[in-house]
Amino acid sequence: FFQAEDGIRDDLVTGVQTCALPICLRGVARLRAGDLPGALEYLSGAVEMKKVPVDTWWYLADTLRRLGRDAEAVPHLERFVARGPKRSPFMAEAKRILGVE
Repeated sequence: FFQAEDGIRDDLVTGVQTCALPICLRGVARLRAGDLPGALEYLSGAVEMKKVPVDTWWYLADTLRRLGRDAEAVPHLERFVARGPKRSPFMAEAKRILGVE
């Protein structure tokens, strides 16, 4: 996976990705497998793209927090809370972490 001028290229996906969903899903898979550096790479790339699934912000913040980088996670949590669906299973936890209602 690497940033190309016209989008993100993934050696496992043919062509250039301009939608963040496939990249986000790879990041989530890495996160669930315990590969935090790999998850961070994919999720950081995904949030720079167009059409970012809103949960991507949560997963990126969660990855950063697991890496002990809590301060870096805050803007991503704020973006998730501002844009995320109120019924998201992650919303209550994101608000608790940020100390907002």
